[in-house]
Amino acid sequence: MKKKFLVPFLILSGFYAILYFWNKEEKKAEQHPTIHDSAAKPDDYLMEAIDYEDMHRHDKSAYSIEQAIQAIWKLEKDVDDASFDHLEEAIEKLEEVHRKLIRDSIPSTELLKAFEFALGNLAFAELEVAEKYSESNQLKEGRSALRYAQLHIKNALILHSPDIPEDSALLASEVHLLDEMDSLLSQEDMSHEAYTQALDKMLKEVDQIISNIDKD
Repeated sequence: MKKKFLVPFLILSGFYAILYFWNKEEKKAEQHPTIHDSAAKPDDYLMEAIDYEDMHRHDKSAYSIEQAIQAIWKLEKDVDDASFDHLEEAIEKLEEVHRKLIRDSIPSTELLKAFEFALGNLAFAELEVAEKYSESNQLKEGRSALRYAQLHIKNALILHSPDIPEDSALLASEVHLLDEMDSLLSQEDMSHEAYTQALDKMLKEVDQIISNIDKD
């Protein structure tokens, strides 16, 4: 008789345990979106917008940009003032191309440049988050933020405007930054101070990349 009730009890207990941990992770993601899947959402929507532009679906492209902006708003709740300003700059640039799209269309080079600019600012914000966690010795969270920063730079490289020469200093600096990120992520025994200094150096490099994108 006991065995008869034991199996359903164990199944039910397992179900509630899974539900508990799932809810716990969901709450963490809501509180700290910069180190969870939400951090990649702007990239997904910007890539989607490019696909719709290739199909000449300007309405769909504009909607994807709206979703990217909303995804960035969620990240703004989890950053400091400097990163907030960078994310606001990204939003302003995306709102500008969005206004043009809903009126008519814009040159693909202008769209790509705006997206690359937005991704650069997203990378800056994630690097600051990584530095914050590193300073408080929360290495797992810091590495997660660094991986999302790396994702933003990778996608910026994919979306760079064809007007930018392949041998340009801008592209070279983005590739160099990706290499530095790879190297840092592979480090297991780097001192806390050296790790933080490496992140600080990357922040300066990303800031320069953003300036160069906006200038070109």
